[in-house]
This record gives sequence, C-alpha cells and structure tokens, in this order.
Amino acid sequence: MFKCRGFVGKSSSVGMSVFQLFRISVGILLLWGVADIARAQTPASPDGIVIKGALISIVQSVEIPVEQAGVIVEVNVKAGQELKRGDLVARVKDDSLLLKLSRARLEHDLAKMAAASEVDVKYSQKSFDVAVSDLKRSEKANMRVPNSVPAAKLEKQQLERDRTELKLEQAKRDLSIAVYRTQVTSNEIKLAQSELEKTTIKSPLNGLVVSVEKQVGEWVELSDVVCNVVRTDRLQIEGPLQAQLARQINVGTPVKIRLLPDWIGAKEVEGEIVFISPVANPINSMVQVRAEFDNSTAKVPAGLKADIVVQFP
Repeated sequence: MFKCRGFVGKSSSVGMSVFQLFRISVGILLLWGVADIARAQTPASPDGIVIKGALISIVQSVEIPVEQAGVIVEVNVKAGQELKRGDLVARVKDDSLLLKLSRARLEHDLAKMAAASEVDVKYSQKSFDVAVSDLKRSEKANMRVPNSVPAAKLEKQQLERDRTELKLEQAKRDLSIAVYRTQVTSNEIKLAQSELEKTTIKSPLNGLVVSVEKQVGEWVELSDVVCNVVRTDRLQIEGPLQAQLARQINVGTPVKIRLLPDWIGAKEVEGEIVFISPVANPINSMVQVRAEFDNSTAKVPAGLKADIVVQFP
C-alpha cells in the first residue's frame, strides 16, 4: 500500500510538471506572436510605418477566349512571350464568314439601287393622272349631252382611276420599303464584319503569356481558352496593418515598396494604397492593406515578399 501511494504521489508530481511546462510553452508562443506583430510593423520614420513581409502578386490575369467557333489556322504566341494590347494571339478559319460578308454587301448594293429608283412611282403617277383625266372628260360630255357616255363606260373609267390610285400608293410604299431595306442590309454588313473580326483573337492587355492551351488544327468552341496572359507592368502588394493605424490612411496614400533582397539594383519602387479592408481580424485587430505599383522598369516577379513603407500625410 505504501509503495503504491508513493508511486501515485510521484505520478501526480510529474503530471503537474508537464502541465506547468505546457503553460509556459503557450506563454512563450503568445509572446513570440506578439513580437512577430511588433516586428511586422516597425516605425520607419516619424511619418511612416513599415509592413514587413508583404506579398507581391498579380493585379490582372486573363484567359483569352475564342469568340467564334471553328478551326484554328494560326497561333501566334508561345509561353514566356510578352504581348502588347492588340497583338495577334490566334486566328480561326474565316472562309464562310468572308462569303457571308460579300453576300451582305451585294444585297446592300441592290437595296440602294431600288431605293434610288423612282420609275415605278413616276409611271404610277402618270397612269393615275391619265385615268382621272379620262373620267373627267366623260363626265363633262354627259353634262353637255346626257347619256352621251354610257354608264358602263363611266364605271370602268372610275374603276381604272381607283386602280391606278392604289397602284401609285403601292409604288410609294415599295420605295419606302426599299429605303428601309438599305438600313437593314447595312446592319447585316456590320454584323458580318463583327463576326469576321471575332475570328482574329487579340490580346486585351499588356502582359506575359504563361500558357498556350490550343494549337493549329484544333476545333474550338465559343469561350474556349486559347492562352493565359498575366499583366506584368503593374503589380500589387498586400500585408496586415493595425486597425488603429489604418484609420489614418486612405485610398491614394503614397507608399514605398522596399524590395527584399534588392531586385536588379532597384531598392525601392513607389506606389499607392488602392484598398483598405473594412473588416479587422478579431484575433489581432489587423486589417489587410493593398497597394499597387508600376513594374514596367523594375520587372519584379510576383510571389516575392517586400516591405511596405506607408507614408502618412
């Protein structure tokens, strides 16, 4: 019994030591975390603060799609190639669309000819004038000598007058339709041109090709991705800032990005705040701050870490 109690007593003592050691370890970790936060935001000057270890990332990444289904007949890019906005990326076969455009132009020419011709209107007008004149002569003759013109003939002349009058109205209506037809065929030309332009796929931004998804001879459907392009002339960098300090800055506040290590001799690049998160982390009261900077000269790759020097106004 005595040995058993002694053994239990020793076990309790050992258990207590482990618990105390655990508490001490947690305390050390908490202090370490606080120290990390303090190190992440060290005053760089009387009017600024440094956010250390912020991550540089891409501002814009685009999957360039196909806008017209068909067979790819040309791919003009490869991975690692730099593109300018408007550069040719690829081209889809356009034979049928060229024929469609040619047909639309011919129909437009025919519509313009019909709209410009007033022959039918003039002829119908002349026929109507003659019919009216014949009827009036017959009516005057009957007024001078009753029944000199038979009633049946008068009825025919009246019918001819009405017929030519309707014919004139129809000719005028056809001319108006021809004018509207020119507008319709003009729109058909624009539509055919738009569809033809979609067979030529161009880059919508300045950037770098990171992957090519389609090759010559492949059939592509609408919205299939031809290649992926990322913007490299402008990057963003994001890091945490204490909420109480974030209240002192605004979108547009200038910053300096201190590259670590120095990238091709560029120690710092200038940028500005573009976003301040309205939501703080409930654990450490930090908010995310994002800045953008011009990268056309420094050529910094995304994925590196750098320090953000926030310059308070």
